[in-house]
Amino acid sequence: MLKNTNAYFPALTGVRALAAYMVFVHHFNFFSVSIAGTFLHNFFAEMHVGVTMFFVLSGLLLTLRYADRSFTGPNEFYNYMVNRFAKIYPVYFIIITLNFVYYSNTHYFETTPVKPGWLYYIASISFMRGFFADFYTAFVSQSWSLTVEECFYILCPLFLLIYRKSKSGFLLIPVFLILLGLIFVRIFDGFPLGLFKDFRFLFNFTFFGRCLEFFAGMGVGLLYLNKKQVYFKFPLFTHVGLGSIILWIFILSMFHTDDHYGDYFPAGIMVNNIFLPITGIAVFFWGLLTEKSWIRFLLQSRVFLLLGKSSYCFYLLHLFIFVDLFRSYISGNPFLIFISINILAILFYKYLEHPINIHLKKRWRREVSSPLNKRIESVDLTSSRRT
Repeated sequence: MLKNTNAYFPALTGVRALAAYMVFVHHFNFFSVSIAGTFLHNFFAEMHVGVTMFFVLSGLLLTLRYADRSFTGPNEFYNYMVNRFAKIYPVYFIIITLNFVYYSNTHYFETTPVKPGWLYYIASISFMRGFFADFYTAFVSQSWSLTVEECFYILCPLFLLIYRKSKSGFLLIPVFLILLGLIFVRIFDGFPLGLFKDFRFLFNFTFFGRCLEFFAGMGVGLLYLNKKQVYFKFPLFTHVGLGSIILWIFILSMFHTDDHYGDYFPAGIMVNNIFLPITGIAVFFWGLLTEKSWIRFLLQSRVFLLLGKSSYCFYLLHLFIFVDLFRSYISGNPFLIFISINILAILFYKYLEHPINIHLKKRWRREVSSPLNKRIESVDLTSSRRT
């Protein structure tokens, strides 16, 4: 029997900032080969694993939040999707639109794989770009991960329902999803715009290829809710998990070449999609849930809580229009870009993301019949801290 928890784990908010900053370092590698040498350059080039951390975290947080929900009432799934939409979409739509308006007045789209700029805009605001290999590489390129996230958001209630009905069936879901993805690659072979273009695209950029990362997080959440805790006086899981993350990043960097990141190669894909999330990130998150450590103390500090809450805006803002303007008129220094994006992200969070999120939830959510679900919905309306 799952125990109900509305507990808030502040370190899991702070860790969002860590994941977002890893992606920033991946795109703005401070350690050039000429300054730091090949080893450090390649190591920090593999910080794209911050996306993997986001995926595992999504699986964990939604499981902690919704594992005891039945979703059988007429409004329960509707309210769940309102929560997801209100949190993700409004600020995403604003940032994508600002980018599109700006780049439509430049020659940017003349150099993209697909020439009509409006196709990038439509594919982005509809979350469809993550299925097409010709779209994900240009125009707010990091937004491909939102397609992966949305697939999980829609299917997560079904996964939790299957878990309650059959634990063995739940464990087979990732196998089924990966097989389904492989079938899609074969079915859509040669399809225009690179729909499920090839196996490499499947495992790097689609939910079907990266579903294990979400299930790693769900596994941690289900173990916690089932009280399967093991405690040590020393924060063993926290440090082992963090050490494992560093180790797997190092191994990815060994596959790194001048032309490709480590996860381009089959062995690198296995590291990024299987070993890193299960033996590294999931263990680290377990430690943050169950152990007291200096890392948890840091991540749940007031500074990291604010940075974590604004990390979604930071993630969306850290490429393209703002950076282009900052480089053109102020400085190309990556440290200054990092600080300025954080300031802008905090402003976006405080004056756009958070107010719109609360307003839409209050306006659109419907009454639920279950007393337990009423209580949970009430808590969610009054707090912006939960996913």
